[in-house]
Amino acid sequence: MASRHVLAALILASMGACAACSSSSSHHELDPYLCAQQDVGDNYQQLIEGDVSPNDLADLGSNPASRARAFRDAGLERGRFALFKQALPKPPFDPQVNVVCQVLEFKNSAQATAFLKSLDPDPSSLSAVTSSSLSLEGATAVESPIGDAHDPPWTPEQLGRSFDISASNETGQTHIRALVFLQDRFVLSIVAGGPGVSASVAADIVPGLRSCLEARLASAVCPSR
Repeated sequence: MASRHVLAALILASMGACAACSSSSSHHELDPYLCAQQDVGDNYQQLIEGDVSPNDLADLGSNPASRARAFRDAGLERGRFALFKQALPKPPFDPQVNVVCQVLEFKNSAQATAFLKSLDPDPSSLSAVTSSSLSLEGATAVESPIGDAHDPPWTPEQLGRSFDISASNETGQTHIRALVFLQDRFVLSIVAGGPGVSASVAADIVPGLRSCLEARLASAVCPSR
């Protein structure tokens, strides 16, 4: 498994973001809560996977020591993520879409629910569920409605929330759609986008990934495959 510095460089290059994640890979029992290769399709390649701790997520924002204490007080125990990158299409090349799926495990479902409800439409707050430090790049975030024609139905227990994050730098615009929802004591997030990817393209990808992930958790077949 790559070191923390290699991991940060990979996601920095692919998402216009940064993930400071642990180098160990001991939490494979969380893998069922992540997107799998069959969910994203053959035109995506999995670049890396790894574990995240409260300290890792705290490092993505300012005042990391305070953030780490807050995460632990909120009941956050551990997490895991997987990063996929879209293969280059035929010329002329469109921007490549990147997908990050993440799961955070809390001590109980009440703490997971409280954490999801506490998220603000702010890049610093959302860094914990996007594995990104876009807040360091002057990003902006807005909460977007869910439950439209592109989204499968939501149960009241899932408390699904959706956010659009944008950032600009010398290379252009980065757009990311982040979908965050509950599965018992787990907070799941599906993040799609990247440098040059339009907001609409990023938004169109996420619902299908959610459908596939939930189908696998229910021992069913991905409806979009």
